Amino acid sequence: RLPVTTTILQGIRSHLNLKCSKHATFWAICVTMFFGLFRKSHLLVESSSKFNHNQQFTRVDFNCDAFAYLLAVRWSKTIQMGQRVVFIPLIRFPHHPLCPVAAITHAFFLSPAAHPQSQAFCYQDDSSRLVCFTYKAFMALLHSTLSKLGVCSSEFGTHSFRRGGASFALEAG
Repeated sequence: RLPVTTTILQGIRSHLNLKCSKHATFWAICVTMFFGLFRKSHLLVESSSKFNHNQQFTRVDFNCDAFAYLLAVRWSKTIQMGQRVVFIPLIRFPHHPLCPVAAITHAFFLSPAAHPQSQAFCYQDDSSRLVCFTYKAFMALLHSTLSKLGVCSSEFGTHSFRRGGASFALEAG
C-alpha cells in the first residue's frame, strides 16, 4: 500500500462535511492513525459486538491538556498482557487543518452521548443513535473520498496512514 501524505490528508479533509458526526469521526481516525502511527486494531472494530475495551481505544484513554492529547495504549503487539501502559502524545497544531487535537475534540463534541468506556471513535447517526466505526465503514468512506480526489483508492488502506505518518516524522527529523 502507498503511504498517505499530508497533501492527501488535506485532500481527504476538503471532501468531508465536518458538521456530520460520521465524517468528523472519520477525520479524527485518519489524523490519529497518521500522527500516532497506530494500527487499525487500536481504532476500528470488525463489528460493534467485537469491541474490546482492552484493545481498542475508549474515550477515557484520551487525556487532553493545553498542548496535546495523551493516548493511553494498554495493548499492542508488544503489550499483549497489559503489563504496562504507554502514553502516546498527539500534539496540538493551533489553527492548522491537520491538527489531531482539534479533529478529536470536534468528533467527541459531535457525539456527546458516548460513554467514557465506549469505543473512542463512535459517531451519532441521523437518528442520534451511537454507532461504532467499523473497519468496513472506514474503508468505504476512505475509498469514496480518495476516488473524489482522483487517487487510485485501491492503493491505500489503513496501514497507509501509519506508513505516511512514519515517513512524515522521519522527514521532520
